[in-house]
Amino acid sequence: MSEKNEITALLAEIKENHADAFALLVARYSPLLHHCLGEFNLHDYYDEAFAEGQMALLRAALAYDSARSPIVFGSYAKTCIRNALIDLKKRKDKDSQLCSYEELTESGSLDVSDESSDGGVSTRLIDAESLKELHRKIAACLSPYERKIFNYYVEGYSPVGIAKKLGESEKSVQNAIYRFTQKLRRILLP
Repeated sequence: MSEKNEITALLAEIKENHADAFALLVARYSPLLHHCLGEFNLHDYYDEAFAEGQMALLRAALAYDSARSPIVFGSYAKTCIRNALIDLKKRKDKDSQLCSYEELTESGSLDVSDESSDGGVSTRLIDAESLKELHRKIAACLSPYERKIFNYYVEGYSPVGIAKKLGESEKSVQNAIYRFTQKLRRILLP
């Protein structure tokens, strides 16, 4: 049996919930998972990243349709894994930029006049206030429907995913995305 036929049979078994099929797929694509993990320098949270990669591989296996797709499963799986790991890296980078109240107060006393070499607490507070003001501006210019779609969109949902989540047509969601991007351009890029 050719490799393409083996993969197709394995994917069919996964879609039918055969327990061992996914384990075989992971074993086959383990080198790709490890390569992608190394590519994005995710060694600090390797286990979480590997699990995220496996989930992306499973989603790829369940979504892939060889009859409709012009690309081979390996390329599709690599794209899905890379996208999942990019999202994980962005989340981890974002989490590492957040600071706790204790970090702001530095042993319990909030001194906004502190001007250390990194800009100090006052700069962090000003940045936080600027972010709050930006959120207020965005909320003020978007309709409730556009805000709902905007929130899902910035969380990483695709227009199709948003449409399914809200029970709306994909076209309606795409129109809302177009409208809010136009509005945001006007307020953010004067």
